[in-house]
Formats: sequence, C-alpha cells, structure tokens
Amino acid sequence: MTKLKKVSFDVPEKNLKKIDKLAQITLRSRAFILNELIDNYLDELIGFYISSQRLRNTPESEYIPISKAHKLIQQKRDTQPK
Repeated sequence: MTKLKKVSFDVPEKNLKKIDKLAQITLRSRAFILNELIDNYLDELIGFYISSQRLRNTPESEYIPISKAHKLIQQKRDTQPK
C-alpha cells in the first residue's frame, strides 16, 4: 500500500476552476485529479528538465534542432539499400 502525505500549495484561480470543472465532469475529487496529473506528467517534466540541463552544458555547435535531426534520419533511411 502506498503511503500518503498531505501537501498544501497555492494554485492560480483559473487552474483551480479547470480542476474543479474536470472533477465535476468525471465525478472525482480535486485530489484524484491532481494525483492523476502528477502520475501522468511528473516523469515527462523530470525528463524535460534533465534535457534542458544537458543542453545548457552542450556547446551550441553540437546542438541539432529536432527538425534537423528528423531530416537527417529521413535522409539516412532514403539512402539505405532496400
């Protein structure tokens, strides 16, 4: 069984209204909605910050924008024998 801890934090009113609307639609509590958001997006947020930190430590000459990386991958696929 997961050990639960109480947390208190400030939420902008507009976000709280969105949470309340979603809670009403889904017939769930605010706590359920917030826990689901955390469960679904925390790992992605961690990955984002780790990636951002790595980019800060990468010389700009070594950084390849994602759009260019996609083009390079496609070019490599196009030149491979079939």
